[in-house]
Amino acid sequence: MKPRVSIVVPTCCRPLLLQRCLIALTHQRLPHHEYEVVVVDDDWSEETRQLVGRVAADMSAPTMRYLRSPSMRRGPAAARNIGWR
Repeated sequence: MKPRVSIVVPTCCRPLLLQRCLIALTHQRLPHHEYEVVVVDDDWSEETRQLVGRVAADMSAPTMRYLRSPSMRRGPAAARNIGWR
């Protein structure tokens, strides 16, 4: 089943803030099968990739995808565009 809502989260060098954001998103009232979270890393951080993987592995988490921006440090608007595409 396709999710009804996609949440795009651009990130760059902020693993602790990203972790807080992702955990908050897992506690939404919308059933987890109805939304997905797409994290777009504008820094290509291995730490960020692993963080998304750990949060996504939680059985109570919605579908989470990790994407790397094709070129680093282009900013949040470019990262959002990558995520919605």
